[in-house]
Amino acid sequence: MHFEGDASRDMIWELRDLSDSVKLRDREPPSDNLLQRRAERDVGLFTDHLHAFGYFDARVSSAVTGEEGARAVLFSLVTGPQYTVSEVVCRVEGDSGSVRQEEPGPEVSKALAPGKPALSRAILDAEQQFHRHYLEAGHPFCELLPRDVVVDHANRTVSVTYTVRPGPQAVFGPTVIEGLADVSEETVRRMLPWREGDLCRRSVLEKARKRLQESGLFALIEITPEPGTDGPATAAMRLTLAERKHRSVGFGLDYRSDDGPGARAFWEHRNLSGLGRRLRVSGELSELEPGVEVAYDNPFFLRDDQSLSLAFKGSLLDPDPYESRSLSLSATVERRITDALRASGGLKLRFASVEQRRREEDFLLLSSPWRLSLDKRDDRLDPASGFMVTALEEPFVDVGDADVFFTRQEIGGSWYKALDAENNWVFAVRARLGSLTGDVLEDIPADTRFYAGGGGSVRGYGFEKIGPEEGGEVTGGRSLAEGSVEIRKRLTERLGLAAFLDGGAAFRSTFPDFSEDIRWGAGMGLRYYTPIGPVRLDVATPLNPRSGTDDPVQVYVSVGQAF
Repeated sequence: MHFEGDASRDMIWELRDLSDSVKLRDREPPSDNLLQRRAERDVGLFTDHLHAFGYFDARVSSAVTGEEGARAVLFSLVTGPQYTVSEVVCRVEGDSGSVRQEEPGPEVSKALAPGKPALSRAILDAEQQFHRHYLEAGHPFCELLPRDVVVDHANRTVSVTYTVRPGPQAVFGPTVIEGLADVSEETVRRMLPWREGDLCRRSVLEKARKRLQESGLFALIEITPEPGTDGPATAAMRLTLAERKHRSVGFGLDYRSDDGPGARAFWEHRNLSGLGRRLRVSGELSELEPGVEVAYDNPFFLRDDQSLSLAFKGSLLDPDPYESRSLSLSATVERRITDALRASGGLKLRFASVEQRRREEDFLLLSSPWRLSLDKRDDRLDPASGFMVTALEEPFVDVGDADVFFTRQEIGGSWYKALDAENNWVFAVRARLGSLTGDVLEDIPADTRFYAGGGGSVRGYGFEKIGPEEGGEVTGGRSLAEGSVEIRKRLTERLGLAAFLDGGAAFRSTFPDFSEDIRWGAGMGLRYYTPIGPVRLDVATPLNPRSGTDDPVQVYVSVGQAF
């Protein structure tokens, strides 16, 4: 299959993705006539696609060349000029049938403005923004009427007219909940962010949907405003829910060349006593960190916007710099300040036996971790836009030796930017800084110090193999700096690629000393997208390896993006 004409390379790749001739190229039909029919179907698809991008003068033709067994299809493309938007008109129809015209709001102008290319997606996006403006202004029964799109071939422009029938502004009325079996109605009502009499805004409905989804209790969530008994100025809310099975088990595998294969399993009950409380038992088996954890979560602890988490964990951590055997108990209270901003604090008691450089020490550490996080990502499993920032402050004291006192501080963030309208190209950046203040480095447990390297840090280097050294052995540092840049490209619905550059180091000084060597790693990755997030395969190499220490290649296989 071949293309000729003035279409751009990117446009040709898009057309190839649509083409039956490409999809069925290994199944050549028995006659030229049948092959030409297949090509003609592509001509129609190509023409519609070019029109969707504003090329309304586009001409597409096809021809079959060659002989049986070596046939080829040639597509000729003449895109012509790309039409632009000449005018956007927003009309509002009243209940009496009267019509008024209003200026396009900033949301509509951002999606579609005069002078911009007349893209079908932009026309649809602007219409949705016009509709959402009234839904957010408290008109839950707003209707979109048919849009009017006029193509002016003489001037090569497109004018668009949108019309809405907003209906009355309404407040929340009574809420009816349907479909509950084991979850208590009171549990659901505590998740709802509205009160009767509040203005019925779209953002409030979306907030309710998000909270219900995050609870993990429901497979189906429908939230429908209906005219109340007092008339359309009151929106009676109908919630139709279908519960998920509240008990689940899971099993996962991963592989890292610095650790070998690993296995994880869990059992979870998400609705203890019908109150949405969660109990989870999980275990990990690997050479690096075998362990078991039991966690209990109460989503409504003393307040509807506050949760309590209790956890017990036992683990054996065995990276190259040290070996740590530990048991810990923790209690954490988290407050949801807004849907994006959360703060938490608590207590943690941890017994650890740590061996480093053939010296073994026991610690009984009491700490109080305090965390503040702002999460504005569009998707937690596979973000394409937004950002996340997290800050941690955790003071430690050794119960057995009150002279041992230190504080661990960390701040980290990630930022994501979609480079195209379909989110097929995503640019992602991550950074993390850490510092230990208080006691001298030698009095801080080796498994609490900072290290860099590994699949979640600097890829291309072994897990926790970057840091200050003594006698050729990594001993950990008082501070940390690391970061990553990644470009992600989604090839199909299921497959994607990534290219990345990581850098970082741990330092003996309390704050990062960038005059010291920073270790850099780079590589490529393959992504397979599933409903629970992407499965990733990353292959990385160190760019400035240490002789005799770093392997030339590291491989990482796990679920989820690297950050």
